[in-house]
Amino acid sequence: GGGGGGGAAGGADRFNASERWGAHMRQPSGPSARLLLLGLLSGSDRFVSRDLQRRALWAQRPWEYGVAWRFVVGERLPKGDNSRVSLEYESAKYGDVDRVSGASELPPRLASKALAWLVHASASSRRAAAPPRYVALSSDAHLLRLPRLAALLRAHHTKLPRLYGGRLYARALL
Repeated sequence: GGGGGGGAAGGADRFNASERWGAHMRQPSGPSARLLLLGLLSGSDRFVSRDLQRRALWAQRPWEYGVAWRFVVGERLPKGDNSRVSLEYESAKYGDVDRVSGASELPPRLASKALAWLVHASASSRRAAAPPRYVALSSDAHLLRLPRLAALLRAHHTKLPRLYGGRLYARALL
């Protein structure tokens, strides 16, 4: 799918300016994912979509609600993919891109990428000092209201020891 019209290499704010790098470009660390670790499925070439999603997530300050995110892309990129260098650059700059081993970016392998990331996130969570209560998947094509989602999960926190599957309708997050 579209969403990327080229690579993400370079990122100055204005003409003739240098690019900003540093800790301020990454999600705050600490207790940020105690409630939810959200994986956002994304194609390797969807730089624009990830940029928009990242801006929307930052604006919501999800770490204040116990939510952290990761963009999930496949490890095996199509041959000749010019996005490879740009993806490495984006990953190093923001630290919020997980490249899932064994998962391909080629259709129809989206389900295998999703399952591979859930296994990866689950294993990582078990090793964490303070693992997230929930691990969830969405897509970079959907903008979520994380404060509302966090409140919904906290409301279910006492009722459900684990939420294995379910649906959230758009109306519940408005």
